[in-house]
Amino acid sequence: SIRTWMNLFQCRGSVTLTFNRKLNENKELWISRSSQGGEGIRFGGL
Repeated sequence: SIRTWMNLFQCRGSVTLTFNRKLNENKELWISRSSQGGEGIRFGGL
């Protein structure tokens, strides 16, 4: 049914949101580390 599909979609959406938030945190961490020195480049793959 469409309701089940909507629930599934909402679940996936929140997982994606959490994932994007983690990605942004890692990006900010990488930026702050690289501004302190060359150290941050090593964490670029996160």
